[in-house]
Amino acid sequence: CDNVPVYLFTNAPLIWCKTVLSASGLDKYITDEHIISCDHDVMLYHEDDGFKPADVVYQTVQQYINNVHHLEDPLYIFVEDSFKNLVPIIGDESWFPVYFNQNVVWNAPNNVAVIHNTKECKMLIDKILHRKRVDDE
Repeated sequence: CDNVPVYLFTNAPLIWCKTVLSASGLDKYITDEHIISCDHDVMLYHEDDGFKPADVVYQTVQQYINNVHHLEDPLYIFVEDSFKNLVPIIGDESWFPVYFNQNVVWNAPNNVAVIHNTKECKMLIDKILHRKRVDDE
């Protein structure tokens, strides 16, 4: 996904995220600057509003990423393992909700993709990005 910013947006603290990313080898794809954790400055500013799934948290993350990257017509592909954290963005055209669950075979609503492993995740993201590029032409 060249030139596409990839972020980790989580309710977990930064130290836990760094440990997990390092152990999984994903730290080469997601730098510390691209981890929006519960103790990230932008999240601490809204600490009283709560974390996922509070609506304001998604708006805050969206504004933060836009301010950093100055994106035109961005699409946020949001992969989440807790369905309740997808609910606030279902139907929002700026977000593409993806439910990651290795064990459950489930028919999600039409506007929510379901994946079961990281290979499916990469294929889905490639497909979405390709479709977005075609739509933008």
